[in-house]
Amino acid sequence: MDAPVRRLMTALALGSLLPTGCALLDRDTDRMVQSELRSKGPLPAPARTPPVPAFDTPPVTRGQAPRGPVMPSGPLPPAVIAQSPAPVSTLPPHADPRRPDTTTPPSVVPANPPATQVKMVATIGPEYFVTEEEVAMQVRQRARDYIALTGPERLAKEREVYREELKRLIERELIVAEFVGRVTKNKPEALPGIWQSASEMADRQIRELRRANDMVAEAKFTEALQMMGLSQKAFKRNIERMMMTSMYMRELLKDKGKVISLAEIEDYYRRHPDEFRVKDRVVWQHLFVSFSGSQSPAEAKQKIDRLLTAARGGADLGKLATEQGHGDSALRGGEGVGTKRGEILPRELEPTVFAVKVGQLSGVVQTATGYHVIKVSERDVAGVRAFDEKVQADVRNKLTDQLVKVEREKVVDDLWRRSAVTVIDP
Repeated sequence: MDAPVRRLMTALALGSLLPTGCALLDRDTDRMVQSELRSKGPLPAPARTPPVPAFDTPPVTRGQAPRGPVMPSGPLPPAVIAQSPAPVSTLPPHADPRRPDTTTPPSVVPANPPATQVKMVATIGPEYFVTEEEVAMQVRQRARDYIALTGPERLAKEREVYREELKRLIERELIVAEFVGRVTKNKPEALPGIWQSASEMADRQIRELRRANDMVAEAKFTEALQMMGLSQKAFKRNIERMMMTSMYMRELLKDKGKVISLAEIEDYYRRHPDEFRVKDRVVWQHLFVSFSGSQSPAEAKQKIDRLLTAARGGADLGKLATEQGHGDSALRGGEGVGTKRGEILPRELEPTVFAVKVGQLSGVVQTATGYHVIKVSERDVAGVRAFDEKVQADVRNKLTDQLVKVEREKVVDDLWRRSAVTVIDP
């Protein structure tokens, strides 16, 4: 397995998928995840136990919705009916966005689509559901919760995580169903465009993930997902539907007049200066011509002068470093080593690196080993970030997310009470 595949597998195991909001793991957990991936293959889906229905109303029969209001009394919310056995449903992969393998809006439906098998673990009403693959995908992203455990303790934790992720996915479907239902009732012609937007946003996030993990080739990305037990369709479906829930909650806030004002943003900025404090940071390029790689110091100087003139004329410094430079920077496309003070290598270059302005080239810098040219592409100066448009957007998003979280809890609580949810026993 090559490095890009390993990196993406680790990223998925570590929970760095964009729609989930999970954080990266610490290095110890990182090593354990990678060790398990190497020794056992994909992280296993946890063993499932039949969910315990949580009703305080008279018992219900299979397929019957609970009567009257219900209150939660266990890990799973109310309105949950356990059924057995788990069906394997044969579904055509048409463009209905409620299906797990949708790729196009409802307006485009193939005439004779092939069939695919989907194992459902929960249904929400007659048309929405959660698949076993989806739950397993989310459980793997929480590897840090159970990867270090063994025996019964690990099994119990896996089951706990499974139930939590199943609950979260059911709540996702509840919101999507509510959103689609409202749009269908009030403005049905807008629904294809909404699903198309969610699909495009999902594609954009997947491209960013692939680019960050050097997975430009489609086959490499597919291989990495398969080794984690995932399919591209399920992977994309999860992102699409998370986008749908986000769109709905933000529209709901807008309808209720709950918007973040500039005064609120500025107040938050002034009351939380530590959140906007940054350290000196630089991203730079490095072109190096060594004495040892030249016939004489004079020849090395002539070469670095010629390359500097080319760079000042618009030539890409990274390309010059790769094609004509010396040292390990040539192997990294001219990428400089280190981003913070004390990390820059060679150390003699640090003063120059932090003195050059963004987008500018240094002059020729001589060290004991040869000549160097530096170009800075990014720079953060130590201090508190200015109250600019980027900071304002960041604060607005953060405060909006807080509003969304509170409103989402209210919405989900209401949907649990008036929706028929069925959890299917393994």
